[in-house]
Amino acid sequence: MKIKPMGDRILIKPKDKETKTAGGIYLPDEAASEVFVEGEVVEISDMEKCPVKKGDKVLYEGSAGTEIIINKEAHKLVQLRDIIAKIV
Repeated sequence: MKIKPMGDRILIKPKDKETKTAGGIYLPDEAASEVFVEGEVVEISDMEKCPVKKGDKVLYEGSAGTEIIINKEAHKLVQLRDIIAKIV
C-alpha cells in the first residue's frame, strides 16, 4: 500500500527504539518513551518549499501525529511544524 500525505503532513518511519543500554540493561517500555523521536522521511505532501525530502533523517515530537501501519510496519503521519530538526 502507498500513502500520499495531504496538506502539510509528512509520512515518517520511526527508528527502532533501543530496549537495551550499552551496558546490557533492558529498559521497560515507559523508559523508552521519548520527547523527541528519530525517523526517516518516507513521503511528503505536494506542499511548496518543503524543507525536507524523502530519505532525510529527522527529529520530531514523540507525541505528535497519527500512528498508522503500512505493510505491517509502524509509521507516523506528522505535520511539518512537529519536525524539530533535520539530522545531517
